Amino acid sequence: MEIPELIGRLDTSGRSGNQRAFTTAAHTLKSCLRYVAEPDDTRLASEVEKNSNDPQWIARLREGLSKRSDSPEVKQLRQLQARAKEWVSRIKTSGLADRR
Repeated sequence: MEIPELIGRLDTSGRSGNQRAFTTAAHTLKSCLRYVAEPDDTRLASEVEKNSNDPQWIARLREGLSKRSDSPEVKQLRQLQARAKEWVSRIKTSGLADRR
């Protein structure tokens, strides 16, 4: 399953300020969630992807992650990561992940 790796890539690229890598990971996570998640969770992923196109947003995220703050950018990222982890857990519990 690709979602756990994407969650990690969002952290890594957010901490380094690598906008391109962050946007790619956010886009791919959004696409994965479309198959398994509720529309609200997919919309959250879409918002994070859209925000990541703003260099200022990425800079604030990087700063927030480095200072371990609760900036709006960090909160939004953590909310998306938590929802994605919930979906991974649901899929594993349902046995769907084993059917590949």
